[in-house]
Amino acid sequence: MISTTHIQNDSTDFTWYDICELTPEDTKILQKEYNLSNDLLAYASDKHERPHYDHRNQSVLIVFDIPQWPHESVQHFTSCPITFLMREKQIFTFHTKQAQYVIDKLKNDQTIFQVKSINEFLLHSLYKATISYTKALLEVNTKRNQIDSKLNQKISNQQILDLSEVEKSLIYIISGTQTNLMMLEKLPNSPFGQALSDEDLKIYDNIMIEAHQASRMAEISAEVTERITITSNNLLNNNLNDIMKILTYWSLLLTIPTIITGFYGMNVFLPFANAHNAWLVITGVSIILMLLLVWYLKANRKI
Repeated sequence: MISTTHIQNDSTDFTWYDICELTPEDTKILQKEYNLSNDLLAYASDKHERPHYDHRNQSVLIVFDIPQWPHESVQHFTSCPITFLMREKQIFTFHTKQAQYVIDKLKNDQTIFQVKSINEFLLHSLYKATISYTKALLEVNTKRNQIDSKLNQKISNQQILDLSEVEKSLIYIISGTQTNLMMLEKLPNSPFGQALSDEDLKIYDNIMIEAHQASRMAEISAEVTERITITSNNLLNNNLNDIMKILTYWSLLLTIPTIITGFYGMNVFLPFANAHNAWLVITGVSIILMLLLVWYLKANRKI
């Protein structure tokens, strides 16, 4: 589906074409009416393309990663690209439905109709895409804090699984912020960067500030989550050790009656073997030995 937005004011005049989920029909229209090659369209609509900058045939192509929010099939944040293709008085954006939320925020922002150039519009779009990571990190941190509160009360397998989903989210977010930064750092030396005005460079500086901040926030959040995971695993291991100790002690205690009664099952003469109250003596001896074992374990701080 192709959505067209015309932006015109005293300073600039260009058209923005937004393509969500490129279809064969869209491809034919873009090839016929806008002279976009099949290779370029395949390149721009690649869902697995990593962030980078490319300048070819008087066109600027920028692929930028944004966070993809969890949904039914995937319970953690992932990432998906938005591709910006700019040439002369036209700018194209290619993306999937999962990236539509960034485009919607851009369309609802009335300041895009006040930009002074198509370059400023592209930078404004990159800024909107960059700050989406901050909101994603706030969501991840909120979920992690909720899990941490539950872990302080009782550790369960479900909470450990939820914590692993948080870790997966942070892996994708860290990867996205770092690859975006690598691409953004190359822009000033590119033909696009050298054509930026002073006002455009201020927007670029704001983008870099937000990108660095998002990257650092993601790293700190990952470190905190890792600490919580390690602590939870240690507590689980300690609980398992305590359970194994208890089972071992019970095995030792229950072995005593088995050993004593086993002697009386042999065809040899033993004291009290023919007595009517022999079972009381055997039981009493077993209990005394068991109590002595318990006392010994406590005295040596084994239990």
